[in-house]
Order: sequence, then structure tokens, then C-alpha cells
Amino acid sequence: MEENVSQGLPTYYTEEEKQQHVQQWLTSGQSRQAYSQSQGIKYGTFKNWVNKYHQPAVKPVEPTPGFIALQLNSPPAMQTQAWAEIHYPNGSRLIIHQPIATDELRRLK
Repeated sequence: MEENVSQGLPTYYTEEEKQQHVQQWLTSGQSRQAYSQSQGIKYGTFKNWVNKYHQPAVKPVEPTPGFIALQLNSPPAMQTQAWAEIHYPNGSRLIIHQPIATDELRRLK
């Protein structure tokens, strides 16, 4: 339900009308706010319609230059035994599963 601004009367939109507005907005090139304002629809209401009726296509991620795609045949085995454990005075505990350089350990204060 929307309020008809010119007459102060509520305006009801059918599901089909809501979907048509979303489709028209998609082809209009306007922002949601500009389109809803031009149609006399409250912006918050129109955002709800877009969220309900517009499912954006998922675009495949393009590889970033300088990086190569990594294909894993199987997930790496998780090492269950800790290589080192650090217990902090506040009760926190850091568990390290793989060897790291001693200078890196010193930075873990």
C-alpha cells in the first residue's frame, strides 16, 4: 500500500504491478531512488519490491591479473596434533599446527 500523494488516498499495487515496476526500473537506467520518486512510490517500499522480485545474476569471478587460479583435487589433510601452543595470561590460547620461524613466534606477544 502506498499513499497517493496528490489525493492523500492509499494506493494498492498488485504483485504484477510491483514486478512490472521492478522490470521498468531495470531498463530505465535510473537509480532506485530516482525511479521510485519519478513514479510517486516511497523509496523504502520500492527497495522492498526490488529485494523481493529482482534476483541479480551471479557473475563469475574474473581472475585478477598477476594471480593464477588454484585447483585443488582434494582438501589438504588437517593436522590434528599441535606443533606449538601459546597460553596467554588472559586465558587465550593460540594453537599452531605447522612449524613457523622463531622470529615469527617472538612477534606473537
